[in-house]
Formats: sequence, structure tokens, C-alpha cells
Amino acid sequence: MIDIEKMRASLMSIDKLREKLAITEHLSEYEFDTDKPEAVFNYPDNWVQESGGPKADDMTPSTVTVSVKGTEFPLTRGAALEAASIMGIQKSYALATPGSLITPHVNYWYSHSKKNLKLLAGQNGVAFVRGTINPFSNDEILGVVLEGIQEKYNSSDVLADYKFTHSLDKTKMRLIVPASQREIMSARHGATDPDAWNIGLEITNSVTGDSPLEVNGYLFSYWCTNGCTTTHVTSGKYRRKPTAKAEDAYDWAKNVVDEVLGGMEAELDRVEHLTQIPLEGELNDTLGQMFNQFGVPANLRSRVLENLAESSDLTAYGLLNSITAAANDPELSASGVSALLNAGGQVANAMENRCGTCHSILSHAH
Repeated sequence: MIDIEKMRASLMSIDKLREKLAITEHLSEYEFDTDKPEAVFNYPDNWVQESGGPKADDMTPSTVTVSVKGTEFPLTRGAALEAASIMGIQKSYALATPGSLITPHVNYWYSHSKKNLKLLAGQNGVAFVRGTINPFSNDEILGVVLEGIQEKYNSSDVLADYKFTHSLDKTKMRLIVPASQREIMSARHGATDPDAWNIGLEITNSVTGDSPLEVNGYLFSYWCTNGCTTTHVTSGKYRRKPTAKAEDAYDWAKNVVDEVLGGMEAELDRVEHLTQIPLEGELNDTLGQMFNQFGVPANLRSRVLENLAESSDLTAYGLLNSITAAANDPELSASGVSALLNAGGQVANAMENRCGTCHSILSHAH
């Protein structure tokens, strides 16, 4: 078995993951209407430069403030841009225009519209959302999922993949369970040095309610910190309704953990079977079909091809690893990482659904 201690340095502890989630946790809600001046903004002229410049992270504190019913809050950069966007002021315009010109426009519309909104605020105001939105805490979801993992594996040892994204609109955290480790022999190593794979979960949530809560199976390989997301073992999506309560979402998340994890051993079986499927002579055709069917963006395909060119494993297993290894690039966008991990998760299913004669991937494979 692979020594998990050797890999901890390249992964995140749950404590570290919680630190990264903390900026959007324990948020207070301040509701207001926009048909009277209940929310008053101030955008300083140099607020963009003072808040890290045009390309700063949305969670960066800014010098923009809002007074909601007399209580003043500093805003994050993302909240400042979102407040303007709600009233039709585009992000590109807000970033390029002096704050003294933005302020009167924003304040006019925040007192002459008919919207029921709320500010979500911790140390900073981090988001403006519809008044009907009940935010789901990422930390609470993480907590109930960890409880489900503990019950399934009788182990509290859980790690998080460094391929983690967190914003107001979407959070993706990928958990790895060391107790679930399986070794897979492959042509990449020869006959003596196996790959170690672990079962895990990918959790998607949106603080602002812009996307559903979702739990999918996740497989992680230690040899190159690869991972792949499988939507063939999934919770489905917990879609918000105007009356949705956070407690209901947390109960749902805990209840689906056992179901999703229960299907992951079979997914590992399918991944292991990929080592027995040679692709010599048909690799280019197979790769092209997968790129098209699974929506791999054109700008990411060259990364996969480069990995294949360096690989000694021309099997379906080698193909999976070439796709998912491309997601390890720290410069890759969150959407690019997800696209590659999702495509990797489709490989086993696609190989089972090829035409027996021409080996073309059948369209219903995904």
C-alpha cells in the first residue's frame, strides 16, 4: 500500500480547507428594499487600485462601503461589483470608471427600483442576493458529509484535494478517504509498481444560490495527484425553492453520502478494467470522439495530447490519466479543472459503450 503520510504535503487537511471556507461562513443577513434609500453606497475614486487592481480576487476586501438601514459595512471586491451589476452597471464599466461617477448611479437605482434584496455579511459584506435566498453554509455541509464518511468507513481521516475552488457563486471541494485505498497495476509502471487510488466525494455548493447543491463520487490517484469526477455515482441535485431551509439541505447532504460512496467500488472496478483495453491504432479517433462528446474545451486539448505523447501507457487507462493529469496545472481556471475531471470520469463508461465492430463511442455513453 502507498504510505499516505508521504502524500499529505500535496493535499489539504480538513482544518486547512475550513480556513479557506471561513470568509463566507457565519454570515449575517440584512434585508432591504430598493424603492427607498435603505442601502447607500460609496465607491471611492481609486477603489479598484486600492482593492488589488482589476484582476484581484473577488473575495479581496475593498474600500467600497454600503450603509444598510444606517449600519455601515465594508464590501469585498466581488460584492462591490455585484451591487453595481444588479442595477445594470457592467463589471468592465465599473472597473474602468472613477468611483465618484459610479456612486450616484448606484444610489439612484437602489432607491428607485422594486427589488427585495439582502446583504450577506461577515467581517465584510460578501454578497447581495434575493431576499428569498437562504444561504447554505459550506462548513455545515462539510461537517455532515464528514459524519457520513465516518459512518461508512469507521475513520475520521479525510483529506482534501488541492484542486479546490471557492467563490460567492460556486464552491467545489473534493474529499479523499485514505481508508478506501486500492492498488491498480498498469502498463505505466510495469508489473511491480502499482498506482494507488482512493474513493472520495466532490461537493458543489453556491453561497448565493446561483447553482444547486450537488454531491458526486470522486476518485483520486496518488501517483500524479490525478482525480476524476464521476457523475455515474451521484446524489443528483438539491435544487433550491423559495421556501428551502438550510437545515433541509444539510440533512439531504448527509443522507446521500452513503448512497454515493456505496457505488464507488464498482466505479474503481471499471477504472481497473481500463488497463485491459489497448488503444494502439485507434487512440487519435477515440480521443477526438471523447473531446467532442464530453465537451473538453479546445484550449485544453493540447494539454491532454502532450501528456499522451509522454506516456508509455497506450491503454484506456493511460488515456484517462492523460486527461485528468492535465487538470493539475495550477494556472488552470476552475471551469477548466472541472471540464477535465468530468471528462476523465466518463472514460470508463465510454469504453463500456463502444461499438463492438468499429469501436466508436456510442452517443448515449454519457
